[in-house]
Amino acid sequence: MAQAGAPTASPSLGARSEVVGCGYQSKARGVGCADRDLKAYALVYLLDGGGSFSDETTPERRVAAGDCLVLFPGKIHSYLNRDQPNWTEVWLVFRGGLFAQLESDGVLDRARPVLRPGLDQGLIDAFDAIHGISMRGDWREAHGLIARVHALCANVERLDLAAGPQADLTARACALLGESLHLALDLHQVAAQLGMGYEAFRKFFVAATGVPPARWRSLKRIEQARSLLLGESTSLAVIAERLGYCDEYFFNRQFKRVTGISPARFRRDFARSR
Repeated sequence: MAQAGAPTASPSLGARSEVVGCGYQSKARGVGCADRDLKAYALVYLLDGGGSFSDETTPERRVAAGDCLVLFPGKIHSYLNRDQPNWTEVWLVFRGGLFAQLESDGVLDRARPVLRPGLDQGLIDAFDAIHGISMRGDWREAHGLIARVHALCANVERLDLAAGPQADLTARACALLGESLHLALDLHQVAAQLGMGYEAFRKFFVAATGVPPARWRSLKRIEQARSLLLGESTSLAVIAERLGYCDEYFFNRQFKRVTGISPARFRRDFARSR
């Protein structure tokens, strides 16, 4: 009998490498998957909400927005939205000899199924690019996406080592910026709550996250919009109002500016991929 969590027999490098599918999904509280056994590799990038993850060799652990789950063929896993209002993800399923070789080389590591690249617009764009090609893409795009995830993780780890106690300050800043997204927020007041002047706060936040605080908050609103578009049939006007946009037109413009597609197109593509 094969050892639990051990790699399954790998296909040869000549085996066709391909992207099987890519899409978005939103799960309500208490919804997830239990003891699932995929026949391919997958990346699940959590955009909003959170919950728990475990597999045959990984004890249950908390996961949150910005985390990426790596799922392996033949390795049973479970994840669940326990207590968050939602769990919004973008997923990519792929298979073939190239990816088996990446596992053999340790790039895809069964002992490290939870990666923490953080929320990154470039990474979301990479998923979107694959999703936009009729919810499919070729192995080159998947390979590039995997490389991007690892590069972001390495950067996050480098910043954490360099920041030390500042990592807690970054987390506090993100928590404050993520509150009450439908309301106007005085960034000078956020800086004051953190014991900093605004310019010092802005420079610190850009160094820690790669984006200015106003941009980070704007991206967070778009991620919340994605979650609402995936999980509800609410009109775009109501979603715009709920998120604090002045009108539906401005919401459409901001959403398209960040994602490259309109909210209506995003919702339609998701419905088609289900």
